[in-house]
Amino acid sequence: MIPLSALLQAQGPSNQQAPGLLIPGNIPNLYNRPVMQNPNQTWSTTRSMSFQDDMGREVLVPTVVNGVALTDRQAIDRYYRTGQHLGIFANPQAADAYATALHNSQQAMGNFYGPRSR
Repeated sequence: MIPLSALLQAQGPSNQQAPGLLIPGNIPNLYNRPVMQNPNQTWSTTRSMSFQDDMGREVLVPTVVNGVALTDRQAIDRYYRTGQHLGIFANPQAADAYATALHNSQQAMGNFYGPRSR
């Protein structure tokens, strides 16, 4: 039986109510993404970074897309090209807190399902 705490973590952070959230993320299905093998034999589905846009908001964007690592510049350019983001926040601390919660949730799902999120 899976502990309740693991199930709750695996449900993921709320993208609608995260502290400091201004605009919820618009990338669908964060738990079924192609996996990228890291050099240290771990795997990633959604690494992320944030940057300040021209309105002073902190935009959280993925740096792994379709199993491919993007540079920070590529991730920012992709946001401006597609509009896709993991959330737009009031400040870097709020974006970092949400990114950490998302990472922990995706890791919990990966540990439950194996080396590919479902």
